[in-house]
Amino acid sequence: MTYLAVLLALALGTAVAPSPTVAPLPSATPVGSAAPAPPAFQGVRFGESARALVATMGDPLGTHADGPLLQYAYIARGDDAIVFVQLAGGRVARVLVRPTNWPATPAETLGPPPSALGVKLGDPGAATLEVTDAHLVLTTTHAGALTSAIYRAPNGIAYTFGVGGTPPVVQWIEAHLVPTGATPPPPAPAPVAHSGASIADAIVIRAPDESVGVRSEYLYVFLHPCASNATWHTVRQRLLKVGARFYDRLDERCSVGGAQRPFYFDITNYYGKLQQ
Repeated sequence: MTYLAVLLALALGTAVAPSPTVAPLPSATPVGSAAPAPPAFQGVRFGESARALVATMGDPLGTHADGPLLQYAYIARGDDAIVFVQLAGGRVARVLVRPTNWPATPAETLGPPPSALGVKLGDPGAATLEVTDAHLVLTTTHAGALTSAIYRAPNGIAYTFGVGGTPPVVQWIEAHLVPTGATPPPPAPAPVAHSGASIADAIVIRAPDESVGVRSEYLYVFLHPCASNATWHTVRQRLLKVGARFYDRLDERCSVGGAQRPFYFDITNYYGKLQQ
């Protein structure tokens, strides 16, 4: 089992309660009018194609197939949290965030943690009970020490808050669209995958600043272990410039067997962007 599969088992497999059966929302779009843009969570728009997602977020840092479903992993903008995007038919179906709990360096100032309906990751568990009455409570379930509460927001998103630990805190937030009864969009083609083995096939990283960008590079390497799921160790890092584009090259050595390979990242999007 890969590291991403382990993370997904924690985040998506054992944590998220089954979605309740909810009456479809009525359509408020008049006949002949342009449909409003679907709502988004963590910068990810529900129903958008995997290609549109990659154009906005960059190449996924990890992928995991679960039957007909595909999960992409990204780092949340401005904080040490991972965003898991679940794709069905090549389109965004669910988005989940959970903390990574990586220590920040002294030079880093992490942004506010991801939140929904005024509740943030790491908030005391009781915070989920203070969601305003404008949001409909769908269900609350208990599984051992884990409690999950699902709320439906006016924008048509159902948010699930997972609460656990000692003391109880919000450990993850999951979001998906409440069914509307509308005809679903057709399946979308998959984006072009990059291996990172060369500059021509570099992993494209999109990030708000260099701190998140560098974390994304190392998370990608971590989620792509070498032989026998062993870890890579960085031997050397080099900055390269080709034309108007900037690249990071990480030379890695496997902790088992000593095999070596480079990982190339296209960092043009965030190169030179300092934390605000």
